[in-house]
Amino acid sequence: MIKIDENSIIKPLPTDEEYSEEAKLWGVNTPYTFKKFIQKYNCAKPIDFEIKANRTRLVTRFFGIVNDAVADFINSEYDISHVQSEAFQFFYYGEDRYDNDLMPFAELFGGDFLCLDKGKNNEYEDNPRVCVLSHEESGEFDPVTYHVADSFDEFVVKYHIL
Repeated sequence: MIKIDENSIIKPLPTDEEYSEEAKLWGVNTPYTFKKFIQKYNCAKPIDFEIKANRTRLVTRFFGIVNDAVADFINSEYDISHVQSEAFQFFYYGEDRYDNDLMPFAELFGGDFLCLDKGKNNEYEDNPRVCVLSHEESGEFDPVTYHVADSFDEFVVKYHIL
C-alpha cells in the first residue's frame, strides 16, 4: 500500500458536490476511483513512491481540489484546475481554448506530470489512460507522453493506491 505524509493532505477534503463542480472544468471524464482517490489523498505527498513509464520516476505530490476557504498561493499550486491553466500554458490553442486531452493529477521529480489522457481524438474519453507528460521533451502543441497504465483503475491496482 502507498505511504502518504498524512500532514500534507489539504483539508477540508472535497465533498461529492465540490468534486462534481471541479470535474466539469477538467475536460476529462474521471472514473469513480479517481474521485475516491481525490477524496482520500487530496494534494498529498507520497513517501518514496515511484512509477514506471519509459524509466522510473519519483512522484513528489498529488494534485487535488483546493477549497477557496483554504486557498493561498502555496496550496493553490496543487489544485488540478490551477495546474491545468498555469503549468500547461504552452498547450493552449488560442487565448481562451485549452487542449484538455491531458489532465495532470501528480507532479513528478524533475518537473514532469502524471496525467489522465483521453487521447488525441478522444479515443480514451470514456476511460482515460494514465501517462507521464515529459516537460523537457514536449514542444508547443506537441506533448510527449509515456504510457503508465491503460486506465486509472489499472494504475490503482498496479501501484496499490487505494
